[in-house]
Amino acid sequence: MKKLLLLFICATFLINTEAQYNRDNKTIYLGLGAGINNYTALFGVSGSLRAVDNLFLRGGLGIGGWGYKLSLGLKYDLSDNGGLNFGAGYSVCPGENNLKMNMPVESGETKLVTINYLMASTINLTIGYNFIIGKSNIFYLETGYAIPLETSPWKVTDGSVLSSTSLEALRLIQPGGIILALGFMFGIQ
Repeated sequence: MKKLLLLFICATFLINTEAQYNRDNKTIYLGLGAGINNYTALFGVSGSLRAVDNLFLRGGLGIGGWGYKLSLGLKYDLSDNGGLNFGAGYSVCPGENNLKMNMPVESGETKLVTINYLMASTINLTIGYNFIIGKSNIFYLETGYAIPLETSPWKVTDGSVLSSTSLEALRLIQPGGIILALGFMFGIQ
């Protein structure tokens, strides 16, 4: 239910901001992105909509190590001709259930453990660089930091007690940390 409510709020926000776009410039960009802790997770699709001048509403949907990822945020380009931009946003991964993983447990042995990845979300702060390709396409590089909002967003469902090494591994792969990204956006309108 929470996932549907989040998607409804995001869609409503996108529809309500459409009337603000400047139709004289390219205002809608769609593309592909890849990276770590970025808007599209390991790989996915993204879009940017010009809200006012060089301020864009952006979103992404992708798949990564924690399952599917949905992201929304704002990006401010310092120039229409490429160059630096700054962004802030929110990402959520709803998680995955019944994952079977070989992991070290507290007794010292390694065994097949059943884990649920719970919802994990981040606040994302970014700095990027746009390279204009042709008249209106953009190749971008981005870095920053994704601040995790949950601690330990997983649940061991088979009664196993994970070792400290396993817990550190889960903390390492949960969403959050350094953002590294690249992508290509097509100016379509």
